[in-house]
Formats: sequence, structure tokens, C-alpha cells
Amino acid sequence: MPRRHSYAERYRLMRSKWNAEWWSVAMGGPIGNVLNAAIADIPWIRPNHITLFGFLCKLAACPLVLVGDRGADLAVIVFLQVSVICDCMDGSLARYRKASSLMGAFLDKITDAVGYAVVFGAFGWRVYTDTGDALAIIVALAVPVMMLTRGYVYWVVVTMQKQAGTSTTAGTDQRKDFSDSTLRERAVLYVRSMPGIVEFNESDLFFWLGLALALGEPWMQRGLYFIGIASGLWFVGIMMVRIATVMRLERDRKRTS
Repeated sequence: MPRRHSYAERYRLMRSKWNAEWWSVAMGGPIGNVLNAAIADIPWIRPNHITLFGFLCKLAACPLVLVGDRGADLAVIVFLQVSVICDCMDGSLARYRKASSLMGAFLDKITDAVGYAVVFGAFGWRVYTDTGDALAIIVALAVPVMMLTRGYVYWVVVTMQKQAGTSTTAGTDQRKDFSDSTLRERAVLYVRSMPGIVEFNESDLFFWLGLALALGEPWMQRGLYFIGIASGLWFVGIMMVRIATVMRLERDRKRTS
């Protein structure tokens, strides 16, 4: 029988990888590590179960967004943040059990994609019904489209780099193992990650969406446009970087042909 770790040891192993996104660092990861350490050795709770539970939280938030009631809005905020925690837990649990799988990675990405689309679509419709602003629907749907396009273009460029024989670390886990770091070292990492609040990555969007819901109208409409404009600026910047990379690959190809 394999040795069972103590709770403290399970917690240490769970927090061995530093999350990349600000809201995952600030909220999802710390809470997820505590919960994962409690369930890590319960065999019937599997990483894919956590992935699907987080997805169900996103789906459950959608009809509640449309209710327009303060209590329903608070429930939406909770569901969205629970989904962020689940997104942090599934991969950590799989690594702890040495049970990472291609199907798990696929399920994680496809549920994220569908989840973002339906949540932002519902939020845009809510702003429209509250304010009559039809443009809000387009802005809301543009946010997940830009997020998904960023991911798609990233992997297109990575494929081009590999075909050109250019070294790339894409698809590999480059995060530092800090399980044995001191409390001070982890605190420094935490503080250094805070500027990521303006990067508008996947989990960060649910922080901003939750904040807009918490503030209520007219901040929901303003918050949606803020998220849309900020995401758009990041999208343009990232696309410029990707285009520059493709142009460089094209120049290298012509020189060697």
C-alpha cells in the first residue's frame, strides 16, 4: 500500500507550482490548494470530476445572470469564483497523483471555451435588457472571441516555429517548483504577480465580471465596456507580437531557401 501523506505534506505538494494568471494566484490557487490537500487521497474524486463541476458552475451562473435579482447576482459571483477554484484544482490534483492525461487537458480547454462564451453571452444580454444597449451584446461576445482567438493564434505560431525548426518551450510546464520555498520567498512571488491584474487572462475575466455584478447598475454596463476595451487592447498587442514572429519566420525561410 502506498504511503499516505499528512495533510501538511499534501498541501506542500499541491502548492508546488505557481499559477500564471493573476486571479488564480490571488484567489483560485490558494483556496484550491487547501481543498485539494483535503481530498487528494480520496480515489473516487478525480481531476476530471473537478473540471466538470467547475463547468457546471459556469452553466448554472448563466440563467441566474438573467434573473436580475440581487440575490441571484451574488449567487452568480459565487458560482464564477468556484469555477476559477476548480480550474486551479484539477491540474494540481492530476499532477499530485501523476495522473495527467490528454483527455483531461482536452476536457479542461473545451469546457473553458464553452463556459466563457455562454457566461459572457448571458451577461451581455442582461446589460441589454437592463439598459436597452444592444451594443453590449456584441461587446460581451467579443470578449470570449478574442480570448479564444488568442489561444488559437498562439498554437498556429507555435506550429510554424516547430516546422521551421525554431526552439520553443510551448506546451511544456515552465513554472518553477517552489514547494520548498520559505514563506518570505513565496510572499515575494505573490507581490510580483500582482501587476498581472491588468493582463485580462482567462480567470481574471471572472474577477472583473464578478466585480461589475457586485457593484450593480450602472457599473455592470460600464464594467462590460471596460472589460471589452481592455481585452481589445491586449488582443491587438498580442496579435502584433504574433504577426512579428510570423514575419521573422518568413524572412528566415526566404534566406535559407
